[in-house]
Amino acid sequence: MPFTPPQYFVSVGTPASLDGFNTIAGVAAGLTYAALFPPANGGASPGAELVTTGILEIGIVLREAIAVDLGLSYVNITAPGAGTADWTVSGTVENFIGGSPNSVLVTHWSDGGPVQTTPVGSSMLRQVMLPAAIGASVQWTWPDYAPLIIPGFGGVATTPTLQTLGIGVFNMNAAADGPAIDIYMRWAEFSNEAVVTNTNVLARRANFL
Repeated sequence: MPFTPPQYFVSVGTPASLDGFNTIAGVAAGLTYAALFPPANGGASPGAELVTTGILEIGIVLREAIAVDLGLSYVNITAPGAGTADWTVSGTVENFIGGSPNSVLVTHWSDGGPVQTTPVGSSMLRQVMLPAAIGASVQWTWPDYAPLIIPGFGGVATTPTLQTLGIGVFNMNAAADGPAIDIYMRWAEFSNEAVVTNTNVLARRANFL
């Protein structure tokens, strides 16, 4: 029987998320709407417990009739402009085999949020142009055997106390502010123990880390 890791779901929008947070307000050109960050663990010392986060699905819906180019990229919360996050939204377990999630969705930075970072630099993992229509949407998906991995680079961001590297959604408009959006994410979390004891998960990490 193949190993199934704990899977989690988080949403921010209308109606409010389980944490009470509503639709994410529009952000200026080049800034981050929201980003998923794993916990700060694993990278600092050999043998430390490491939770590897693999994204399975991201969905975004426009709440205002404003056209926007959206991009998905790795982000660094400790780079200049990282700022303070006003919203840190926890997820809920989806397949009832895990405890509370370790990764969280972070949004509403006071001064622009995290910036794009390595390993892809200025390149985008995904990109889409949505028209000026309320309800325009996009859904990005990855199969459970090949999720979009957030590498466990370690390092601790001061605000919030999370790994410095995450996956973020950007407003890629050349100059214009973006619309308000609703967003959800689904992801799986793999631990050291699962990787060591299960060859299926080991193969996944060998392919994607």
